[in-house]
Amino acid sequence: MAAARWFGSVEGLWVVISRWRSLAVTVAVVVGVLVCSVPAVAAEFSAPQQISGACPGTPVISVAMNGSGDELAAWECVEVVGSANVWSIQEAMRPAGGSWSAASTVASYNGIRAESEAVAIDGSGHGLLVWQHYLGNNPQHGFYEFEIDAAVIASDGSISNQMTLSQDGSGLAPDVAMNSAGDAVVGWWSYSSTGQGEGPFATLGTLSGGFQTAQKLDSYGPPSGAIAWPIAVAVDSGGDAAATWGEYGEAARPVAAAVSVAGGPFSSAAAVPSGGTVAMRPAITIDANGNVTVVLGEQVAPEPCSGSTGSTIGTCEYLFDAAREPLTGGFGSLQNMSDARPIIGEPALASNSTGDTVAAWDSQVAVGDWRVEKAVFQTGMAFQPPVQVAQSEEQSPRVSAAIDGSGIPSVSWTQRTAPGAESFASFVSTGDPVVSQLPMGAVSPVLVSDAAGDLGAVWAGSTRSGTAIYASNASALPTVTAINPIDGPAAGGTAVTITGTNFTGVSAVKFGATQASFKVDSPTSITATSPAGSGTVGVTVTTSGGTSSTGPGDQFTYQPSSSTQNETPSNNPGSTTSSTDNTSTTSKTASAGAETNPSKIVPSVKVKTLTGAQKLARALAACRHSHGSKRLRVRCEAKARKRYRRRRTPAKHPGNAKHKG
Repeated sequence: MAAARWFGSVEGLWVVISRWRSLAVTVAVVVGVLVCSVPAVAAEFSAPQQISGACPGTPVISVAMNGSGDELAAWECVEVVGSANVWSIQEAMRPAGGSWSAASTVASYNGIRAESEAVAIDGSGHGLLVWQHYLGNNPQHGFYEFEIDAAVIASDGSISNQMTLSQDGSGLAPDVAMNSAGDAVVGWWSYSSTGQGEGPFATLGTLSGGFQTAQKLDSYGPPSGAIAWPIAVAVDSGGDAAATWGEYGEAARPVAAAVSVAGGPFSSAAAVPSGGTVAMRPAITIDANGNVTVVLGEQVAPEPCSGSTGSTIGTCEYLFDAAREPLTGGFGSLQNMSDARPIIGEPALASNSTGDTVAAWDSQVAVGDWRVEKAVFQTGMAFQPPVQVAQSEEQSPRVSAAIDGSGIPSVSWTQRTAPGAESFASFVSTGDPVVSQLPMGAVSPVLVSDAAGDLGAVWAGSTRSGTAIYASNASALPTVTAINPIDGPAAGGTAVTITGTNFTGVSAVKFGATQASFKVDSPTSITATSPAGSGTVGVTVTTSGGTSSTGPGDQFTYQPSSSTQNETPSNNPGSTTSSTDNTSTTSKTASAGAETNPSKIVPSVKVKTLTGAQKLARALAACRHSHGSKRLRVRCEAKARKRYRRRRTPAKHPGNAKHKG
């Protein structure tokens, strides 16, 4: 999974970013009470673990999780030592299913600013951490200059191979991505000593082999004075890499991208189509097949336009767009993902290994009406229409997004517990409409997910002596997508195969409210024995993550008992009774005073059951309502048709019938 993080402001860069901020995010980061109802809590997050000491201010946090559930987090900390500020870059790791390690200091600078860290983690749990640190103020253009540094964090927590990646001494706002094999890409933007735009840079490398000389992806200079800020990078399982950035000052091409195939040099910068003149923080991902997705916000109202204030809606309008193309195919037209809004926040974007993608953002609709929305892209399809996740009276802090290996998205956001209150609560929506609440005091958590759907959240929380970093985890909620067979006798005893996801640590399987005996065959399959029951009930699975919700795919129907409805009464307890219908003839004998086992009594008439067509219809409905990808749904439907297809007996030709005189 790609790393997720929030950028902090860089002191001294306001000349560069003030225009963008005034257009998009010049509002106080305060949040309101949800005015929509909050669904019941499902998966429970663990008690928060404090993983850092107290640091003044609000640190920037970056978190990455691989497909197996290993996590790496990093942040900056500023401590006062004597009369000087000491800046340090710190990190902590968590093995899948384990606890977070104690924080370690990767680099420390006495009186020198260090920040904007970003992390990535490979399939073996080894991490890469990049950050920027202050070099000095260049009097020629009034900007602070920073250097891009990196370090390797081994799975055992040891720190090694610290290196400088930028060459010209003006690297800023780095981003990093790494695949499971350890192929990595790092990007940043650079400003020259002349005060004119120098352009975005990127470098490719591995944890063990080091990095190539950074390549300039585009150049800016007089007379435009454009800058490339910020930059986002991605890498696929084969080592193909991509980068995208906003070209502020280049009205004809506000967003551009470049790609590298199998570790080769990056292509020339290509425009990502945009109808607006200002684009806001593009995000990028690549799936295993080399498909590149770029999501960006753009201004659609022409200049000059006025921004929103606390009580007034501005005339500027912004919306989110998405473009998805093959790695070397260039970008075609954009797909609209949101309605035009007076203000939109920065998008959060996450993809899994097969290309399922979720984008999430917050936006202002009207005074006192802020929305958190998401849009999901499933492999082989376009982005679906946006879905409202939450609504609040005041702006929500930036959202975070994650997606698991089955394409189930998760989105986090924060709200005040009461109007004007200073206490915060953060929520996580997984799928629709399951919501979990993080511990109180969790503000703007960074959310990550592994392939199985286990979630991790890391946030900055207040302590008596400052701000500390906290973390919490939640096991994935189990899902039941299908059962086979879908009916059985009221007495129970039917072996039922339950198909679904996240069947790890199963503690209970129930048919309705009744516990069933079961055996976990795999994380996606359980064999259970139906208990006695009646009617139609939902089959649920319970793990440490919670209990699966019920739906069309988990309905089990008990057939009526024949022992009380289908027997022919007899006045002679010792008599033998026969009953015949159009399908079968059965008999039973019971002697006076003899013990009779009702479960062994053969029914005297045929019990009414579902037809093959009815069973097929129910099975197809279960497939359609499953949480899997389109490919899995098609496969499920094919199996259902094969199992329940009707076998027709050829009708006799009328000419073959014997004539009756």
